[in-house]
Amino acid sequence: MEPRDLLKKLHPNQFSDSKIIDNIECPRELLDFHLSKLSEQNKHFDFEDFIKNLLEREICPNLIEETGPAGGGDGKVDTENYPVSKELDIIILDKTWILDKALNIKNIDLLKIINITQPLKEKQIGPNDLKKQMQIEEIERKLQDYSSKKLVNQDVINLSMKSAILSRDLEDNEVTVTGKFERALRFAKEKNNIVAQREILYNLSWYYNWWLNDDTNFEKYYIEYQNEIIKDKKIEEILKLVTLWTLWTLWTLLYTRKNRDKNKVKDETNILLKLLNEKKNSPSRVTQLKAETQICIINILLEKDIDKQFDKLIAIVKEATKFKEYDFLTLSKMVENMLPIFSNNDKYNQLYELVTDKLANRNCEIQRAKMYLKKAKMLLSNNKYYESINILGKCLTFLYKNETDGKLVEAYVNIGGNFESIGLHYAAKNYYIAAITMFIDIYLKDRYLDSFSLKVINRIIDLEISDGNIEEAIEWFSIKNILLSILYESNENINFDKENDYFIQRDALISSEILNTKVSDFHLLPKIIEMCNKYELVTSEVMAKYTIGEYDKQLLDECNGNKEKVDKLIEGFYKDSLNQKLPLPVYNNGNERTIYSLYNKQK
Repeated sequence: MEPRDLLKKLHPNQFSDSKIIDNIECPRELLDFHLSKLSEQNKHFDFEDFIKNLLEREICPNLIEETGPAGGGDGKVDTENYPVSKELDIIILDKTWILDKALNIKNIDLLKIINITQPLKEKQIGPNDLKKQMQIEEIERKLQDYSSKKLVNQDVINLSMKSAILSRDLEDNEVTVTGKFERALRFAKEKNNIVAQREILYNLSWYYNWWLNDDTNFEKYYIEYQNEIIKDKKIEEILKLVTLWTLWTLWTLLYTRKNRDKNKVKDETNILLKLLNEKKNSPSRVTQLKAETQICIINILLEKDIDKQFDKLIAIVKEATKFKEYDFLTLSKMVENMLPIFSNNDKYNQLYELVTDKLANRNCEIQRAKMYLKKAKMLLSNNKYYESINILGKCLTFLYKNETDGKLVEAYVNIGGNFESIGLHYAAKNYYIAAITMFIDIYLKDRYLDSFSLKVINRIIDLEISDGNIEEAIEWFSIKNILLSILYESNENINFDKENDYFIQRDALISSEILNTKVSDFHLLPKIIEMCNKYELVTSEVMAKYTIGEYDKQLLDECNGNKEKVDKLIEGFYKDSLNQKLPLPVYNNGNERTIYSLYNKQK
C-alpha cells in the first residue's frame, strides 16, 4: 500500500470526497428505438456482444461464443446452425424481456456496448469538498483585499497557509497546492516569522510523502525543516521532526522503497538522535521524558534491543503520569500503530495495557476506545474470540458516551463476528442488526450510506438461513434492496454481479429449506409464495408452490407441459440440497417465539 492510500484509509476527511461518475440515462423509448435501428446501422456484432453479456448476467454465467457467417460458421457444425440434441429446449426472449433486463440497475452499464449513449464524465462534488471550496473562496477574497492594500501581516500568513491546506485536502493539482504553500512561505519570510516558515516546511514534507508519494521533494523539505530546528533545538519541533523521520523510516527501511537511500536515512537518524540526547540533559524532567520516549521509539523501529526499549517505555509511562504536560495521546497513537508488528510481544502488550489505562485519567476516552477496538480486531484475526469479546465490551462503554457513530458501528460488527465464530447466532444477529440500524441512522442524518452495510446484512441473511428462519431471511432481502438502491443513487462502486450471484445462491438455499417443510406447516406456504414473488426469489417461489402440489407455470412451460420432467428436475435439486445439511425451516406466521439458551447446563 502506498502512503497516500494508507492515509486516505485512516483519515478520509483529509481527502476529496468528490467522485467522477459515468452519467448514463436511457429512457425505455430511446432503447426500444435504438434496438430497432441496429440492423440498419450494421451494428449486429455490437448487439451480439451486448446480448451475450446480458444473458451471462441474467441466465447463464458461462456462455460460449459461436462462429457466425462472418467467421465461416455456415460451413461448419456449431451450436448456431446444428441441433446438438433432439430434446433441446427453446426459450424465446423477446424485445420486452431485453428492455426490462437492460434497464435494470445492475445492467445499465451494458448500454455502452451498443453506444446508445456515451457516458458523460461528471464530477459529483462531495459535501465536505463543497464546504472546503466555499472556505477557499472566502479566504482568497480576504487575501485579495489585503493585496490591494499591499498589507502583509500574521492574518495574511495564516490565511495563505489555510488556503494551501484546503487545496491539498481537495486534491488540487500539485502546481496549485505547492504554489499556495510557496506564497505563504514568501509572506512568512517577508515578516521574518520563523515559526510560520517551519510550519510550512513541515506541511510541504507531509504533502509530498502522503499525497504525492514524491521521495525527492519529501527529503528536500525534511532536510530544510531539520536545518531550521537545529538553530534553536526546541523540543516540540524536534518531536515533529521525529514524526517526519518515522515516515522516512517506515517507507524506506521497512517497506524498501526503491528511490530512497537507506544510508542517507541512517545519517539523518544520527542527527535526530543527537538532538534528542541533548534534551535528555534538559533541566525539565518532562522534556527529558519526552526525549527518552522518542529515543525508545526510534530504537524499536530500528530493531535495537526491542524488549529493553519496551521496558524503558513502561518505566517512562509510570513516571510520566505525574506530569500533566506529558502527551499521552500522541504516545498512545504511536503504540497503537505498532500493534500489527508486536502483537505477540509480551512486553509490548504490557505497555499497550498500561497506556490504555493511563488515557482514562487524561479524559481521552475516544482514543482509549480506538485502542481497545484495534486490539480486539487483532485478537479476532488470531481466533481469540472470548478475549476479543471481553475487550470490545470495555470499548462500548466509552463509545456510548461519545459521538463516535462510525467506531460504534465497527465495534458492533466485530462483536457480532466474535459471537458468530463461537456459534452464538442470536447474539451475533443482535449486534449485526444494531450495526445496520446505525448505518441507517447515519444515512438519515448525513445522507451517507457505507457500502460495508451490504456485507453486514449478508451476514444476517446467512445466519437466518443457517437457523432455518425462512421469513426473516426473505424480509432482510427487502431491506437489502433498499440499501442497494440508495448506494446506486449515491454512485457507490458496488459489484452488482457479485451481489446478484449472492442473491441466486441464497435463493437456492432458501428453496432447499422450503422443500423440507413439515406437512403441519404446509398451510403457511401461500404466504411464503407471496413473499418470494414480491422479492423475486424465483427458485424459492417455484419450490414453495411444488411443495403444496402446485406446478409453476413458467417452469412447466419450459418443460413443454411435461410434469414428469418437472418432477425429475426438482427431485434432482432436492437430492443435491441434502448435501447442504440445512436445518428444517421454522415459520413464525407473525407469532412470538421463545428462544432457549444454555447457561451452566441449565435451560
